[in-house]
Amino acid sequence: MNTTAKEYLNTRELAELLGVSVRTVATLRQRRAIPYVKLGRVVRFKRDAVEAALKSFTVEGITSALRKYR
Repeated sequence: MNTTAKEYLNTRELAELLGVSVRTVATLRQRRAIPYVKLGRVVRFKRDAVEAALKSFTVEGITSALRKYR
């Protein structure tokens, strides 16, 4: 990880990092698909935790999935 990278990101920063809209980040948060920290009205996303959560959404390629069942 880049040592100059922020550990906690706001919604706009996370949206830019992921290449999605602010609304998409808000939807992912509301569905509890990505972890977040909330202090009063302030919502922040821990970069490492979000990256780990998104890796859990990775779908295997069809060829590697088929190999499991042969």
